[in-house]
Amino acid sequence: YLNDLPEIESVTEQINYLQQTATRKPRSVLEIGSGRGEVSAALDSLGVAVQSIDVNASVEQYHRTTSQIMFGKESTYDLFIGDLDTTFDFLDLSVIDTVILVETIEHIFPNEWDRFYNKIKTILTANNCQLIATNEKWYWPLGHTGDCNEHVNKIDDDFYDVLCSDAKKICYRSTSHLCIEY
Repeated sequence: YLNDLPEIESVTEQINYLQQTATRKPRSVLEIGSGRGEVSAALDSLGVAVQSIDVNASVEQYHRTTSQIMFGKESTYDLFIGDLDTTFDFLDLSVIDTVILVETIEHIFPNEWDRFYNKIKTILTANNCQLIATNEKWYWPLGHTGDCNEHVNKIDDDFYDVLCSDAKKICYRSTSHLCIEY
């Protein structure tokens, strides 16, 4: 599917393309590792309720700036600063129908991911959630190397196999791109 994308040059064109081709519109998204906030801001602009997590202490300013640049306004989504353990009790997971990790999952320590994932598995199933994880396809498998201390979790076919074994449906899977439904 990804090779058939048209040439898209602006954020507006990207959002229009997504709206025209979407087969499912999420109502409430949890974005883990939201970075500068592009995905959270875009979803917010589409009327999706967003809860966004990032560990970077400067993330609030990044998100504010990104939203202003992309949409000329401040976003209204909930932003949590901290890791998965410290933000867990503040999240309203009962409403989540989609969890998104864009170039993130390899940055989460395995024990932290396992604790979080084990806590939310039943919620994912109860809410018929989709979990979407993406990375650059040529960085597959992903994982810790001697020269990169930011990649702390090995993400490979075995890791995705475990996630898929918990899901009821694999919507899309190709190297580092995964979309599964619980």
